[in-house]
Amino acid sequence: MASIDQGGFSAGHATAVAPIGSNRPKAAQPGRPSPSMPDKSPSRHRTPADSQTKAALIMVVIDDDVTRLALRQLLEMEGYRVVEADGGVRAIARMSNDIACVLLDPIMPDMSGLDCLRHIHKQFADIPVIMIADAGEIPEAVAALKEGAFEHLSKPWNREELLIRIRQGIRVARLAADNRNLRQAVNSPMPPLTLVGDSTAMKAVRKEIGTFAQLDSTVLITGAAGSGKTIAAQLIHVNGARAAGPFVSLNCGALPRDLLEDELFGHVRGAFAGASSDRPGRVEIADGGTLLLDEIGELPLELQPKLLSLLQEHTVQRIGSKSATRVDVRVIATTDHDLTSMCRQGRFREGLSFRLNVLPLSMPAVKDHPSDIPALTAEILGRIAQRRNYPPFILDADATSAMGWYEWPGNVREMENVLQRASARCKDGIIRRQDLMLNLQATATATGGNGGTELVGMTLSEIECRAIVQTLKHCGGNRAKTARQLGVSEKTIYNKIKQFNLVGTV
Repeated sequence: MASIDQGGFSAGHATAVAPIGSNRPKAAQPGRPSPSMPDKSPSRHRTPADSQTKAALIMVVIDDDVTRLALRQLLEMEGYRVVEADGGVRAIARMSNDIACVLLDPIMPDMSGLDCLRHIHKQFADIPVIMIADAGEIPEAVAALKEGAFEHLSKPWNREELLIRIRQGIRVARLAADNRNLRQAVNSPMPPLTLVGDSTAMKAVRKEIGTFAQLDSTVLITGAAGSGKTIAAQLIHVNGARAAGPFVSLNCGALPRDLLEDELFGHVRGAFAGASSDRPGRVEIADGGTLLLDEIGELPLELQPKLLSLLQEHTVQRIGSKSATRVDVRVIATTDHDLTSMCRQGRFREGLSFRLNVLPLSMPAVKDHPSDIPALTAEILGRIAQRRNYPPFILDADATSAMGWYEWPGNVREMENVLQRASARCKDGIIRRQDLMLNLQATATATGGNGGTELVGMTLSEIECRAIVQTLKHCGGNRAKTARQLGVSEKTIYNKIKQFNLVGTV
C-alpha cells in the first residue's frame, strides 16, 4: 500500500497503485484499483497545524478519489477539518466563509479549475486557493496564479511543503482581512469618549490627559486590567494635534512572534513564501497619527530593538527590505506589568522602557475611587439601554449597596460584564441584588473609603466582615489596635480574620 514518507507520498510496493500525487488517470476510467490509504502512524517529522491555523476548515476539490482521500487523511492527521468536492460545481455550492483554504485541481470534468477559482474569488476574495497540478497541467496552474491563486504545487508534491503552504495561505488571508478591517476603522470617526467620575483621582487623570494631548512625546499608561487605559489613549489622540490623523492599535500579546513582526512593521514582496505584494505594517498605517501598543510588556524581547529604533530614529524597516522609511507617528503604550521589574529580570529592555516612559500616566483601579461607582453604573446602564432601545434600567437599594461594597478586581470591564448580565436577568427593568450575582463574601477586602454606602439588605455577617476589613485598613493592619477600636479582644479579631478568610488580604 502507499505510505507517507518524510519527503512526501511514495509507493510502498512495486505492485501498488501509482504514487498518490503523481500523474494519474481520472476517476471516471474503469478498472481503477481500490484507493490507497496513507499510513496513520505518527511521524516525528510531522508539522502540525499551529495555534493560528489548528482546526481550520480546508476544502479539497479533486475529482480523483484516491488523491482526495489521501489529502483528507493527511490534513485530518494534522488537526484540520476537511470538506470534499469532486468537481468545481459542487465546490462552489459548498463554499462558505468558514472555509480557510481551498486545494484545487486545475482540470476537472465539469468545470476548469480556472473558472472555479474565479467563482470562488468573486464571492470569497480572501480565501486562499492552492492549485494541485499534474506535470501536464502546469500552464493551467500558472494561469491560475495570474488570476489570484495563492500558490501551485506540482505532483508528486512534498508533504511538508504542502502543509507549509496551507498554513501560510491561511495566515496571509487573515492578515489581509485584518488589514482591510483596520483601514476601515482608521477611516471611520471615533465614537464619543469619556472617563466618568468626579473623584479626586479621576479629575487628576483627566487633567493629565488634557496636558499630554497638547504634547507629542511618547506616553506610557499603566494600570490594572479594565481600568480604562485604552480610553485614556484615545482621549489623548482625539484632543491633540493628531486628531485628524489615524489612530491605530495593536495588542502585543494577541499574535505569535512572526505574525506580530509582520503586523507591526509590514513586509516587501518576496520577503517570505506567500508575500506576493508589498504590505505596510501598522506603524506605516499610523503615519501622521497615533500608534497604540496595547500590553507592551508582552512584546517579544527580540522585537524590542526594532521598536526602540522606531522611537529613536523615527524610521521603520519592513521585513525583507534593505532600506528604512521615515514615519511621523506618536506612540502610546499601555501595560499592567511593572516594566522596571521586568527590566531587572531581563524580560524587557531598559532603553526601550526609558523611551516609552517619557510621559507616564497611571490609571486608578475602581477600588481607589469608589465614590465614582454610582456614576460609572449609570453611564454603563445608559449605554446598555440605548443599545437595546430599552427604557433606563434602575438599581434597587440592595443592588446599589452591593455595587458600592464590591471591590471590582476586574475594574470597569468587570462592571460592564456584571451589568450586562444583570440587565438581561432582571424583570421590569429593575436590577436587584441577586441579578448582579456578586460574591460579596469573597470580596470582603472592599475599599474602606466607601463608608457612606447604605447597609440595607446586607446580612449581619457581611456587615461584621466589612467593619473588620475597614477598621484593619484604617489601623494599618494592626490587629491589637483594630481590636481596641471595635471593642473586642485581639483573639476575636484573629478568629474573625480566619472565619472570613481574610488572611493575607488586609
